[in-house]
Amino acid sequence: MNCPNCDAEIKNSFLKSNEQLSDMAVNFINDKLNLNAKSYCNSCGDDLYKKAKVTFEKSQKAECKHCHKSVNISDIKDGYCNECSDPLFREESVRLKEEKALEIEKMNSIFITTEVAINIDIDKRLDLISSECIYGINIVKDFFSGIRDIVGGNVKSLEKSLKDAKNEVMEDLKNQAYSLGGDAVIGVRIEHTYNNAGGGSIMSVFATGTVVKFKV
Repeated sequence: MNCPNCDAEIKNSFLKSNEQLSDMAVNFINDKLNLNAKSYCNSCGDDLYKKAKVTFEKSQKAECKHCHKSVNISDIKDGYCNECSDPLFREESVRLKEEKALEIEKMNSIFITTEVAINIDIDKRLDLISSECIYGINIVKDFFSGIRDIVGGNVKSLEKSLKDAKNEVMEDLKNQAYSLGGDAVIGVRIEHTYNNAGGGSIMSVFATGTVVKFKV
């Protein structure tokens, strides 16, 4: 009896054997390697089975328990991806995350006020900073969307754009204050402009303020 796929002799002896693979193994090879043979033997099927197994493993995903990235299951060892398998790398990664969390916490603690005189002792005024956000707006589009959105005399789309722009410049002031080592931005002044030009319109929000450091 010979193998239907490679015509090798099917035999089972003590010294050397060449048996047919199980139906499950045949189906696995055909499915993963897009083949359609009715049967395989050890001679032609063992290598194909290994290739099919590699293809299957590459198609399977697992999540690294450190970085939580989804990677091939074959690249996971003891629950870690190749990049995170080094303990020193994991320690450094944790340290950087902690530093980033502290940075965000510090940045969020910086407050912004329009007041010039505040009830906190100021050690020094570090710098005068400014930020600007410019929005390009289509007049025709905004005109018709404005008609739909007008409620009680307020155009919602324009209000949203102004709010977004204001939030953006406030966040930028905080970033600048953090970079300078400040604790607050005082005397903040915000100006809005809305100009028509060439069939479109430009809305800008400009903000200035003074970065200060508090006494410890």
